[in-house]
Amino acid sequence: MEEALEAMGGTGDTLTGIVSALIDSGMTIEEAAVIAMKANRLAGHYAKPTPATQIIEVIHRIPQALSEILEKRV
Repeated sequence: MEEALEAMGGTGDTLTGIVSALIDSGMTIEEAAVIAMKANRLAGHYAKPTPATQIIEVIHRIPQALSEILEKRV
């Protein structure tokens, strides 16, 4: 997954939401930030973005991406 992803409005909000949820689950800030960054980027990759892609398409893929990132962590 080395290709560059286009900047998309709303990804900062999704990142903030994932980090907040992970911190609330008991993770340290540092751990939550790294996992959230990876999950947010992977969700963006799964959305196969084009210039017309809306942030909701990324949001729908966050559970899959987060699950995959957390599985690798165990």
